[in-house]
Amino acid sequence: MPFEHGNQLYQLREKDQGTRPFIFEFPEELIREFNKYAKHKHENPERIHTPIASDPSLHTEKYLPLTMQGFAAFLGIARQTLNAWSKDGHHLAEAVNKIKTQCEASQLEGAMIGKYNAPIVIRNLGLGDKVDHTSSDGSLKAPSRIELIAPKIDDDNSDD
Repeated sequence: MPFEHGNQLYQLREKDQGTRPFIFEFPEELIREFNKYAKHKHENPERIHTPIASDPSLHTEKYLPLTMQGFAAFLGIARQTLNAWSKDGHHLAEAVNKIKTQCEASQLEGAMIGKYNAPIVIRNLGLGDKVDHTSSDGSLKAPSRIELIAPKIDDDNSDD
């Protein structure tokens, strides 16, 4: 099999909801949908082909962290829609921010125990240290441009 199948979250939506956007009247409805997403992720780990010499058909199961992007895909909406719902004054803002906190906790705690790739999680969550590569005296500045020019070879004067 040349390609593994994707997560196919879109197939979990009911047929009549696949083409129309979600409209949540109450934050509890959004939280219920998130709980469905979290349950789906827990019950359906990704199967990854990891062949070894003794078993070339070996597959391992890996759990993926909860993410806002994954939740948006589960709902069948754009990530920007969740961002809009999280703005102050929106009736779903508190629910979206609680969901975001749960996703970040899933990623960070998973990275801390080696379940997920820590550098990727740190970058995605914006937790990395910001390093200032400048200096007050200007000694750390962009290097000068260096060009190497090869001498021209004259074929008429060759000793071969």
